[in-house]
Amino acid sequence: MAPDAFGEVGLIRTDHHHTATVVALEPVRALTVVAPRFHELRREHPDLTEWLLHTLTARLERMSTLFAEALFLDADHRVVRRLLDCHLAMGSESDGALPLRQEDVAAMAGVSRPTANRVLRRLEADGVVRLGRRHIEVLDVAALAIAAR
Repeated sequence: MAPDAFGEVGLIRTDHHHTATVVALEPVRALTVVAPRFHELRREHPDLTEWLLHTLTARLERMSTLFAEALFLDADHRVVRRLLDCHLAMGSESDGALPLRQEDVAAMAGVSRPTANRVLRRLEADGVVRLGRRHIEVLDVAALAIAAR
């Protein structure tokens, strides 16, 4: 899986309050950089400022997309899209099995667990996914992508 970053706003604003929780789907190695050290590194390596700008812009674009979906898409589509996002993020390493619970999908989609359960059960009945204990296996990515439209 490709490297990712989180907490980047805290590198700029030391008064920033954390507003999200990060959960790893597989074992990770994390590097913590405190703001004063990051500012030193930016002076030593000006490309870091470009990286930070790119990272924040990508985060803003993602948040704008999620906000628009929350306003204009029904719950069923949001559940399917978050499941597809997770599958695509895991890439070929996942073999279709995502270490997700229905509660996780519900939280990512901004819906209740019963709503996520209903959507996931329908996908299972259609042969798109197989629900297991603490995991969801994607059986038909093409069908999942079509359902996400």
